[in-house]
Amino acid sequence: MNCALIRNSKHLGDLVALRPVIANLDYDKHQYYLIIPPALNEAADDLTKLFPIKIKDVNHFDIEDYDFVLNVSSCDAHYWQTHGNNHSKIDIFAQHIGITLQDKSFHLHSEEEESQKAKSLIGENCAVVCPVATSRLRSLSPEQIAIASRTLHECGYDRVIGVHTRPINGLETLCNLNYKQFVGVLDAAELVVSVDSAGMWLAGALNRPLVALFSITDAASTTKYFNPDRTIFADFPHIKEAIHELRTRTRLD
Repeated sequence: MNCALIRNSKHLGDLVALRPVIANLDYDKHQYYLIIPPALNEAADDLTKLFPIKIKDVNHFDIEDYDFVLNVSSCDAHYWQTHGNNHSKIDIFAQHIGITLQDKSFHLHSEEEESQKAKSLIGENCAVVCPVATSRLRSLSPEQIAIASRTLHECGYDRVIGVHTRPINGLETLCNLNYKQFVGVLDAAELVVSVDSAGMWLAGALNRPLVALFSITDAASTTKYFNPDRTIFADFPHIKEAIHELRTRTRLD
């Protein structure tokens, strides 16, 4: 039977959150199609190599082509409005389509060539900062970005680089990276500091040392499937303590 799994969102973080769900689909019983905006095709490409799932454009979706449809486009927002935001997006997806997460891995890896290029670009002791989210409420202010950069230098990082679609004032920035380059830079970083954004989801999925900064979303549920030994969440005023704690953890693992 042909089954469509729909996420009509251009947000890269949402696709990363879907990866453990995709890993647990029953491919012996059904042919699955991931229906997403074409802007996410590059980020979904490796999924077709890992699992027998096919990618389709949500703009050309015809329900008549499928035996049944699993639409996770708004189930997380609806759940949070009804029950509060202390439940993982990944768990909500799984519950909505009726599966159990036996495999909780994101199955995400940087291509070796991209990681090597990124390491040459950013150096050996670089902290990468992702300070901007789609929501201003989840983003760092210019003053906070300046403090974060200064704090990271004080903590011993030789270079501090921001990643965004446009230059970030007061911070050396890598702009307009494609998906594979973005993943490579995060994988090559000695530390990732990120607000609740695609950068945070990718760093967690890559198992990179991560300081995740939260303001309005629930930190524990959002980072539930990240490695707890390599992830620490904090509010911004405690960023320095979080960096020191994470460095202690990663030296011990």
